[in-house]
Amino acid sequence: MPSWTIHLEYAKADTTGYPLASLDLLLGRLSERNLAPAVQGGVDRYSARVWVEAATVAKAVREASTQVADAIAEAGMPAWPVVRAEVMTEDELDAELIRPQLPTLVGTAEVAEMLGISRQRVNELRSVGRNVEPAFPKPVASLAAGPVWDAAAVTGFLRRWDRKPGRPRGAEAKQAG
Repeated sequence: MPSWTIHLEYAKADTTGYPLASLDLLLGRLSERNLAPAVQGGVDRYSARVWVEAATVAKAVREASTQVADAIAEAGMPAWPVVRAEVMTEDELDAELIRPQLPTLVGTAEVAEMLGISRQRVNELRSVGRNVEPAFPKPVASLAAGPVWDAAAVTGFLRRWDRKPGRPRGAEAKQAG
């Protein structure tokens, strides 16, 4: 039978609060049910991740929701509404955990290579890029080595960029004169 991980997040719907120590009680109640739980919370929300075995995703969600709701009541926590539910197979969770959490970052040299332009032209696009369509993406950070961009944002810019090859007309006229 497939194994599923279900993450349920609850958010405050009223003025009811709960002592943060209740999270330990919730963890204990879920552990007693052999659900391999993880819990976290704050003043306006809490969540639980549990593992269940079920034939279908619908049965897994029903089982997890019931077990967690019962444990919440036993821990004396408020029964706030679920605002987020996430269900994954064990294999999908394993794949997600090995996926990089940070975006691919690129510097000026990499942006120039991606766009097929010089580093100087990248700096020009950066300085005038917010006044033209499409707007050149803002760097996600500026380091001592220079600005860095999210590679996906640069790729998106490249797809929308109506690039005109050659020198701008004004530049040719200036050189001829």
